[in-house]
Amino acid sequence: MKKGVVVFPVRRDNRWSYIALAASIETQRDRSFHLLWLNLYRSHTEGLLKTINQLFRDYHKIILAYSFMTPQWSEIKKEWELIRRVFQDRDRLVIVAGGAHPSGAVKEVLEGGALGVFVGEGEENFPQVLELLMGDSEKEIPAGFYKIVNGKVGGSSPTKVVGWEESFPFPTNPPFIGPLEITRGCPFKCSYCATSTFKGISVRHRTIDVVLEAVRFMIRLGKKDIRFITPNALSYGSEIGTQPNVERLGILLDSIRSILPADGRIFFGSFPSEVRPEFVNVETVSIMKTYCANRQVIIGAQSGSDRMLELMRRGHTVEDVLRACDILIQYDFVPVVDMIFGLPYEEEEDRVASINLMERLSKMGVRIHAHYFIPLPGSRWGGLSPTPIPHTLRRFIEKLISKGRLFGQWLRQESISASILERIV
Repeated sequence: MKKGVVVFPVRRDNRWSYIALAASIETQRDRSFHLLWLNLYRSHTEGLLKTINQLFRDYHKIILAYSFMTPQWSEIKKEWELIRRVFQDRDRLVIVAGGAHPSGAVKEVLEGGALGVFVGEGEENFPQVLELLMGDSEKEIPAGFYKIVNGKVGGSSPTKVVGWEESFPFPTNPPFIGPLEITRGCPFKCSYCATSTFKGISVRHRTIDVVLEAVRFMIRLGKKDIRFITPNALSYGSEIGTQPNVERLGILLDSIRSILPADGRIFFGSFPSEVRPEFVNVETVSIMKTYCANRQVIIGAQSGSDRMLELMRRGHTVEDVLRACDILIQYDFVPVVDMIFGLPYEEEEDRVASINLMERLSKMGVRIHAHYFIPLPGSRWGGLSPTPIPHTLRRFIEKLISKGRLFGQWLRQESISASILERIV
């Protein structure tokens, strides 16, 4: 019987979360376990149960390694409950978790069925912990991994991955690629967001040499469209992340363009990343116009009320949003503006201001990407309740939807937010 296997249960909404972890495992030349990417796009829990049953015949130990965000937690927890009912040998079957939600809700996730939780960036301690778990070792657990010990949550504070800027972003054997993560950290500490909590307030950028190495790897695998993961695409190369570095931005995109085939395309400032409005100016947009294939650019606005923007610590104004959209439209881009409904502390005058902004943006040809406030663990507003959406705002939203000017999963997020509050109560 083989010693052990680590299983990544991959779904559409978490498929990119495992890339960095798999790449970190490859740094171990003599690891004692196999790695299985399990595609659950269609079969979900049923397919996972079937696979676990098969793995029990071949492996001494099975580690299910989950990475997920808050909207997926309810489904994941039910899955764990079912797994534990079907497979009760906890010595051979172990569940560990990491990602945004486990990092912010360690105790909840441990009590929900995980043996341990990785907090923050996991690449450095993930391979070490797997080896310890495979060997049933009693050695000291590395920083950033938390367990319940004697009825209490135990662990030591996580640290940032050393040398992340120089690390290759993708696993190569077997190869698995996705959007290229080029920046970590965010200096703005927005109240509704946990990025700064777990990735830090200092920004780190992957070096251009590593980015180009990764792009060449993607090309060899037949990938010609290059997309990016970054809190703010226009912050690349910025020393502290509070203003654009136009020179480094231009070098990045020009360098990538120079090695892409003729039919290769760069998508920058579009999903799964966005740009901050105050970073949008004639210089940055001109660079994007020169090198990028996307015609839509996502702008994080979140509210049409300057009072709410200040409470959220956004670091920009409503006027910055309007100015950014105007510049993008001049360069033939279609701005897509993120707005969050149901924000804590929101009052009627704030909602009116948001309606006025959306009305104005809609007339400019801007599309609104609508969200509903979810209390994310680890964020400053993680324990707060959303403000109910009044009928007047719902009618306005429906009007924009009918005109094709508003889209998004805000209704689903409203339901998720309500379920989170029920658990808290």
